[in-house]
Amino acid sequence: MRGALGYGLILFSFCATLLAQQDRVSARIEDGRHRVLPGAAHPRALPENDEGAIEPAFAMQGMVLYLGQSEDQQQSLRRYLDELQNPSSPSFHKFLTPEQYAERFGLSAPDLSKMRAWLESYGFQVTYMSRSRTWIAFQGTADQVERAFAAQIHRYRDQGQIHYANTRNLSVPAALDGIVIGVGGLDNFPAESDIHYIPHYNNSDGSHRLAPGDLATIYDIASLYQEGIDGTGQTIAIVGASRLNLSDVAAFRARFNLPANVPQTLLVPGFSDPPMNSAAAIESALDVEWSGAVARNATILYVYAFDAYV
Repeated sequence: MRGALGYGLILFSFCATLLAQQDRVSARIEDGRHRVLPGAAHPRALPENDEGAIEPAFAMQGMVLYLGQSEDQQQSLRRYLDELQNPSSPSFHKFLTPEQYAERFGLSAPDLSKMRAWLESYGFQVTYMSRSRTWIAFQGTADQVERAFAAQIHRYRDQGQIHYANTRNLSVPAALDGIVIGVGGLDNFPAESDIHYIPHYNNSDGSHRLAPGDLATIYDIASLYQEGIDGTGQTIAIVGASRLNLSDVAAFRARFNLPANVPQTLLVPGFSDPPMNSAAAIESALDVEWSGAVARNATILYVYAFDAYV
């Protein structure tokens, strides 16, 4: 009995070791040896539009350090996503919290602390550590960015406006190869959209547009409304890259006799409040208005920053 117990403890300890999250920053983070991060130069940062290097003290907010997964984590995540949609799997529709995701697919907590210490060693201020342990938001100066990532931040004249952007690929210490996979927020070029809008509204010229009631009929949502399922108690998060004109949303809801349920707005912590971007604002308004038109009594939370992809 005593021997069986001993073997059981050994087996339990072995399995726990296998399941434990592995640290991946195994070497000292030194500046002497580097790995290049390809694809960091902005495509609109053209030499013919270059207005010269930005001043070293220029404040840069809303930067993001993206953290990659190990090969084992990538394979495990693909299996989990397949099982998540498989009705015969024990993991079917068993969604993870951000903390559960972090334990399985994110960077280890000790490694995340090393990443924070490395950023702070250059004088950066860490503004947010993601719950999934897959990215870190930070801010600092152009000089700090150039020293930490061998970047070159220049100003560019584009379509009559001045923007800033990185001019070349970045690099990180060799110890972070495969761990740091990208850096976001190194430019302030607005996101481009291929959407073209027709300025006329409903039916005055004989044209036709769908109203919320039409969607309810087409997709048989009306039957859910009759059962009292209208989004009450639920929250829908919409991500955008511009401020939102709430008066437009209120007018849309009033026009179609929807409950006066004005969305809540949340600027991503650590990011400066972006100016109104007309293309991004229209697209965000459509998302907010029509999600709220279907889930009429849901709480609509509009989360925004300068770049919706950071």
